[in-house]
Amino acid sequence: MQATLAPLTTLFLGTAILVAGHGLLTTLVPIRVNQLGSSAEMAGAIATGYFIGLLVGAWYNPRIIHGVGRIRALAGFAAIFAATSLLLPLAPWAPVWILIRAVAGICLAGLTLVIESWLNAVASSQQRGRVLAIYMIVFYGAFGGGQFLLSAYDPAGFELFAIAAILVGMSLVPIVLTRTEAPRVAAPVPLNVSELLRVSPLAVVGSVASGLILGSFYGLAPLFAVARSLPPSGVALFMAAAIFGGLALQWPIGLLSDRMDRRSVILGATAATALASGGILLLPLGNVELLLGFAALFGGASFTLYPLALAHAGDRLANNEDMVGLSSGMLLLYSFGAAIGPLLAGQIFDMFDGGGLFLFAAVVAAATVCFGLWRMRQASAPISSEQVSFVAVPRTSPAGAELDPRQEVKEPELEFGA
Repeated sequence: MQATLAPLTTLFLGTAILVAGHGLLTTLVPIRVNQLGSSAEMAGAIATGYFIGLLVGAWYNPRIIHGVGRIRALAGFAAIFAATSLLLPLAPWAPVWILIRAVAGICLAGLTLVIESWLNAVASSQQRGRVLAIYMIVFYGAFGGGQFLLSAYDPAGFELFAIAAILVGMSLVPIVLTRTEAPRVAAPVPLNVSELLRVSPLAVVGSVASGLILGSFYGLAPLFAVARSLPPSGVALFMAAAIFGGLALQWPIGLLSDRMDRRSVILGATAATALASGGILLLPLGNVELLLGFAALFGGASFTLYPLALAHAGDRLANNEDMVGLSSGMLLLYSFGAAIGPLLAGQIFDMFDGGGLFLFAAVVAAATVCFGLWRMRQASAPISSEQVSFVAVPRTSPAGAELDPRQEVKEPELEFGA
């Protein structure tokens, strides 16, 4: 294992630097949009632009990478991503930011596609699970850590955008110094929605719900924190609490789902998301400690919903050769939810002093619980010995699906159920 991880050290380092810059931008953009006097609806539209770019890039970037080569594509994506960071404060007109962030989404999709393909090429089938776990810790650790850069300078200035651009540019240095050869990149063919619905309607609904909740959270949660009079350092703490909560609870909740009916765990995580959303919504102003606690619970519960839904779909998928297609199809559904979530949540954001965001999350989570309870009455649970293992998976590119060690688990054909 050490022989595998050694050449990946520079790749993980480059990923951490890149994602720290990306994490800073994710929170900085809605705050700056608010400072420009734009509405929550506009902030939601800008977030939607980013997620549409991420979705488009995930499926079309392999053609670009195949045409120019992995290293050239990596350098190009990073250069354009850094340029979009610098362009934002130079074009202080919010509608233009929709296009700028869409381009950034395309570039980040290309960067993660190359990085995750690289990891998959180096890791053997026996080592994929450990490599994926380290990658997830590095990715979300850096994403959460990047939030704290928000208090380094005034968000109204140019400096934070410059820091994000510097981090994106510097991330290339350790990546291009990686000694292992860059892999050939090809996008997996996803299962279509009708096939996914036949495999598991609950997994489909859970994946879309996860996208709706997290897409709206990333796009609008910083505005909620500002509306609750938190300073930049408080906004960073609020976002980091949710992200680190999501990272910390992935594996404990996943382990629990391996030992009981996974549908019950999905419903429990979704109900906890609704509970945390309600707690944030109803919390009196000024109670920062309890707010951070609810944020951690919200992140811990909502971040697990997508991998739980994917694992449940895997329980119903008897032909493990389709696991990559299943993962890619579920990622498509998640991305669709993430793209429309900010638009929908932005319409009711101003209710309850910005609490409309968490009202939206609570409604989506509650509707998912109701659907799950109905589905549990329609089909029996899989035999526990036939359940696939839970794996915390990235929601970044289709190449991440190829890192999933569950590809090599089972055989025959599709079974259909909840």
